[in-house]
Amino acid sequence: MENRRFDIRKSLLRALFASLCGVSANAMATEQYPCKPAPDEGRFAWGRIQSIDPNYLVKRILGPYTFKIPYGYMIGRPTPERLNCYPKQNRLEFAFWMPDFRAPKKDMWSEPNYRVHEPGRDAPGPQEYVVDVVGLEFIETKAGKSGSPGRRFVNGLALLRKDFRIEETYGLIHVVPGQNTPLSDDYVSLSNEGYEILLECSRPESRDSNPSCKAYLYFTDLQLEAVMQFPADALPEWQKIKDGVRILVERWIVKEKPT
Repeated sequence: MENRRFDIRKSLLRALFASLCGVSANAMATEQYPCKPAPDEGRFAWGRIQSIDPNYLVKRILGPYTFKIPYGYMIGRPTPERLNCYPKQNRLEFAFWMPDFRAPKKDMWSEPNYRVHEPGRDAPGPQEYVVDVVGLEFIETKAGKSGSPGRRFVNGLALLRKDFRIEETYGLIHVVPGQNTPLSDDYVSLSNEGYEILLECSRPESRDSNPSCKAYLYFTDLQLEAVMQFPADALPEWQKIKDGVRILVERWIVKEKPT
């Protein structure tokens, strides 16, 4: 009986120690960049942003998930004074390079070029480009909400007043319009169990200075929807881009949603 009580006390002490260590680690991370009022304007803000370690893990809470995201991936990078002020978010924004999923050296918030020539690296080749995830949101299906790719696809078809045809391109359903030409070249995949995706790309005949695709990607099991942008000539690699988003999201999640 005495041994059993001793074992129970040991277990309780271990649990308490582990809990305190976790709290201490979180506190230390926050104390490194404590939340405090400071101006974000001007050249001094840029210098303070540059001083932050790109590998510093930023805590963000999205729906039931807790993320630890390396600072260098963030779009709209906050200053040290604002970094830990508002961990709970309605959406997350981040960017990454294909094909190796590394973080951009530059904040992509105001950068329209998907093939930025970064210091210390060779100029990007055709298979190298940045993917901007301009919004990652949790879809609360229990509240009657759903991912948007299917809904957007149906609404887009309703706008095609003339005949159109459907063909398969790059493993996607491609909507080829008749006489009336829409603003974008649309592709969709809705038959997969794990995800749905709709891509709206610059048309080949468009005069866009920076042709691109805007994609709506919904992971049905995670209930997470990503809105992302990438160069139009990367459309054939859409599955690799999808996998890249999934890999990074799963890498950064430290607290799963309840089952």
